[in-house]
Amino acid sequence: MAHQKHIYEYTATAKQSAYELLLSTELAPAMLKQSARNGSVWLASRGKKPQRLRKLKTKISEGDTVWLYYNESLLNQSFPNAQLILDEQDYSIWFKPRGMFSQPSKWSDANSISRNVSVQTDRPTYLVHRLDRMTSGLMIVCHKKSLVQEFTQRFTDHTINKTYCAVVNGALNQSTITIEDPLDDKPALSKIFLEKVSSNESYSLVTVKISSGRKHQIRRHLCGIGNPVVGDRLYGNADSNDDLQLYAIALAFKCPLSNEQISVHLGDSFYHDQIKQFVS
Repeated sequence: MAHQKHIYEYTATAKQSAYELLLSTELAPAMLKQSARNGSVWLASRGKKPQRLRKLKTKISEGDTVWLYYNESLLNQSFPNAQLILDEQDYSIWFKPRGMFSQPSKWSDANSISRNVSVQTDRPTYLVHRLDRMTSGLMIVCHKKSLVQEFTQRFTDHTINKTYCAVVNGALNQSTITIEDPLDDKPALSKIFLEKVSSNESYSLVTVKISSGRKHQIRRHLCGIGNPVVGDRLYGNADSNDDLQLYAIALAFKCPLSNEQISVHLGDSFYHDQIKQFVS
């Protein structure tokens, strides 16, 4: 049975609470409250941009509009927390688990790293880069808005070194492969380093360094040479039961605050159990 998904929109005709207005949806009160906690309720006062509304007791005025982006599958979704790796106060580095979104949507922000980190730290959060939902690994989160441009420029200038590891289908026969195929009519460079081939030669463990950051770059480049990432349902031939075997394992850059070199590398414990079933 498909999950219910619906957009409710109501404009207040008198001063009342958002909760009273949303009772018109005929959803159970518990569902309304959970939707608000999930960041699915939005309020637009006259002349102002819509903002998430988490407290349904909030009084709204005549002419204010409330939206509820109701998605049953997201309502009671559970997920692990992001794990703090390095805290520099004005920015921090986290391990994003597989399945967690980088960026929130209008339907929910509960399963996004920005909301998750904000709740854990009680600080504002600003994203400067993203990982695909099914890719786990290291992400930088800013807590000071003025730092966003600093990090964004570093990513643009390719002065933040990013390293990934992946399990791919097939046995690679070269220790190093450089892929320079453009993506979306833009330059894209991926360097593939062979770490190990499975005993049955069905899989290879590789590390990947990229200087550009095109959408799905690693997945598209590896698929392009005939070795798609294991679990890649979009570019490979994986089924719905396979987990994407792609991990962002290292970041290195010059700290915009201290000007010191920062180098963070995930320990094997974060991904070893997942990859050993393919390449032990």
